[in-house]
Amino acid sequence: MRSLIILVAGCGLIAQVHLPGTSGNKSSGGGSKSQASDTNQAHETTGESGTNKVPGQPTSDVSSAREPDGYVLELAWAPTSRTRFVVSGFGPQLQDGSIPESCAKPKKLPGSVTKLATLYMRTAADAQREWNVHGSCSGLDPGDYFTRMIQARVAVQLPVQLTSLEGEATASGEEIESYFAGANTTLPPKAFQARCVNGIFAGVRVSFDRSLNPRERRGAVSGCGTNARITLQSAQP
Repeated sequence: MRSLIILVAGCGLIAQVHLPGTSGNKSSGGGSKSQASDTNQAHETTGESGTNKVPGQPTSDVSSAREPDGYVLELAWAPTSRTRFVVSGFGPQLQDGSIPESCAKPKKLPGSVTKLATLYMRTAADAQREWNVHGSCSGLDPGDYFTRMIQARVAVQLPVQLTSLEGEATASGEEIESYFAGANTTLPPKAFQARCVNGIFAGVRVSFDRSLNPRERRGAVSGCGTNARITLQSAQP
């Protein structure tokens, strides 16, 4: 069984994820049939060259998934949480700007991966749902997918205008995006896209390239208009 160790920047937190692998304990019985099975299993794990799979690279587990051109991180407004934002999505984005969904039959996440994901997501159910919808289209295994999600999340600083909000406020979508741009001066200002539901602030999308470098968003501009309400209650997704 392989292990993936993650150091989450700024938090001093190390998480260890056990990823599916092959066991080194095989029975000596079974003759040539058992040996052939062992050989096939070794090829599946290491590839024909005999080298291990590099974490973060697409796997063949999801045959219908196309290699992403980038990713879109979704931060949902959650004013009752400690940081006031939680990760609600991490969608692989294709070159045409589309974000595919549900590319494979859902599989239950390992408990260790769920524990990792919920460092930044609301619940285990949210993590499972995100894997079913977007993770299955990433071409990555669950451990690598959620590792990349966390790497994207810790790259984004949250603006004090929102994290210190004590009452209701009103701002345009462009103003909300400028709060994030001001808190992340090394990131492209247009990497951020505010999101609203029925005129109420719901969260922000952040665009990344395939190497997780922030980039300018693709497609639509802010969905919040000129008079979005920012409340201490979360908008419905």
